Amino acid sequence: MEDITFALSFFWEKLPLIILFTSAFFVSRLLVVKELTDYFVVYFLKKSNGHVTTLFLYVIFSAGIVSLFIPNMVAVLTLLPIIKTIQEDFDKLEVKGFCPTTVLTLLIIYGSNIGGLGSITGSPASLLLLGALELHNVPGRENINFLNWLIWGLPLAFVFILTAWFILMKLAVPKELKNSTIHFELLQNKLNLSECQRFALRVFLFFFLFWVVDSFISSVSSDWKIFEPIVAIIFLVIFSYLSFGKKNEDGKVLMKISDIFNGLPLRGFLFVIALVFFIVVIREFGIDRMIVEVLKEFIGHFRWNVWLFFLFLTLVVIFLTEFLSNTIVSLAFFSVAYYSAESLGVNPIPLMMTVALASTCAFMTPIATPANALAYGEMRGTSLKRMMLYGFILNIAGALLFTFWLNLIIPHLYY
Repeated sequence: MEDITFALSFFWEKLPLIILFTSAFFVSRLLVVKELTDYFVVYFLKKSNGHVTTLFLYVIFSAGIVSLFIPNMVAVLTLLPIIKTIQEDFDKLEVKGFCPTTVLTLLIIYGSNIGGLGSITGSPASLLLLGALELHNVPGRENINFLNWLIWGLPLAFVFILTAWFILMKLAVPKELKNSTIHFELLQNKLNLSECQRFALRVFLFFFLFWVVDSFISSVSSDWKIFEPIVAIIFLVIFSYLSFGKKNEDGKVLMKISDIFNGLPLRGFLFVIALVFFIVVIREFGIDRMIVEVLKEFIGHFRWNVWLFFLFLTLVVIFLTEFLSNTIVSLAFFSVAYYSAESLGVNPIPLMMTVALASTCAFMTPIATPANALAYGEMRGTSLKRMMLYGFILNIAGALLFTFWLNLIIPHLYY
């Protein structure tokens, strides 16, 4: 009886978090179904006026901003048709030493993977992180919320995206092309939001503002935890009615249940299935567990310096994710990070956070993340050799950035 009471009490306490991730999933589908993500991307690309350097910057930032609130794989789905249109215009230029398919593919891979770092709902890895923090009863975990994640996550994603864009501009784009201008088809599109899209946008703002206000109140008032589950349930009822129940002028609802599953491209989807099969084979033969066990022993030699150990662990997670399931890697290394932090005498939160972030930011191989697999599978002609070279450099840059930023900022927010 006591176990049941404890379980119900725990569920009630974590209900707002469950509702946050549930409503985030539905709002991501709403943005896609009502083509607000397409509108946003095209709007920003038009702002470039076809200037190549600015265009590439807007492509990667569009992917990043879209993936703040929708899964990175869905962000790739949103951008693929648009990128393919731009690719056709670049193909006509025939610039020596420039592969437009590779650059455009990497831009959306980088942006969609990095953008998810900025929001607590931007990546499934953050949900795994919260579970691991709870499992190990880490002090300060109760202070993590929607708003303060944005406070440190958005600047990190912004700097990382700029870094990725800079690397591609320096290494993949010829000098004579950087100041060029192309007149792609999207420049001719007229952008007008329908009344239905405007209503969908208001529903999204309702979602966003509710969780920002909820996070702020929970940060300044300890009593809010008593009322928060009830208020979150009320929010979910209203949000569900606005999304699935309320009919507009033409008698239609914003979203149907079937809309959640529509819109997957066959070729990219098959590539993702192949990735899943690859992961299953690795797990069945125990290859992932063997590698993790070996690294656990090896990591112990680096515990004499916190910053060096932090950097080393981040690099290990990133490069393991290039070939193994990011879920398996992150779950395995959450415990490594926790016990290592204990032995070093530091709070485990920054170290466990970097495991979560690093496991979603592997850029060298098509099998590293579902977003990588989908984009590589759909964009024929992407150079694997260049993907691995640029991805290796970006992996190193990301590890350095995580080590610096999380050690600098996280202690001031959570403990």
